[in-house]
Amino acid sequence: METYQIAWAAYVVGALGCGWATWLLFRRFGREWGHFFMVSVWAVLLTPYAMKVEPMVMAPALFILVMETLINGFASAKPIAILLAGVWLVALILSLIYQLLTRGFVKNEEPVDYQDYDTVVAEGRKTRRQPRDYQDNLSHDEYQARDELLAGERPMRAER
Repeated sequence: METYQIAWAAYVVGALGCGWATWLLFRRFGREWGHFFMVSVWAVLLTPYAMKVEPMVMAPALFILVMETLINGFASAKPIAILLAGVWLVALILSLIYQLLTRGFVKNEEPVDYQDYDTVVAEGRKTRRQPRDYQDNLSHDEYQARDELLAGERPMRAER
């Protein structure tokens, strides 16, 4: 393996790590924002650009853009900026398609009748948990009977 390939491999591993760190940083704001920033970091850092065409020497487009802008001005670096913007937009569109395809659509389910709780669980549907009284180990009917208040009666304190 040449030093050129080793350098690119190390750079790609570092860029992937930066994208992962960005995901960890922004995922608390929601899945969409995490994907947006992670894909943006990866698109900017991982886009290559040919420095020399004859021996085909590639470098990260971001570095070429910065150096070309500093040396020759933005007019000569405009094709690199267009390339970076295009790759970024395509990556964001692909990320959006991925998010839409993997999004879980929640259906409005009927409330669970706890009288049929055992049959619902046997069928394998997702349901809410049956309330339990862990202190007394009461059955469901006994639990409901204890919780029901007579007309106009108020509990003195809340119990768990």
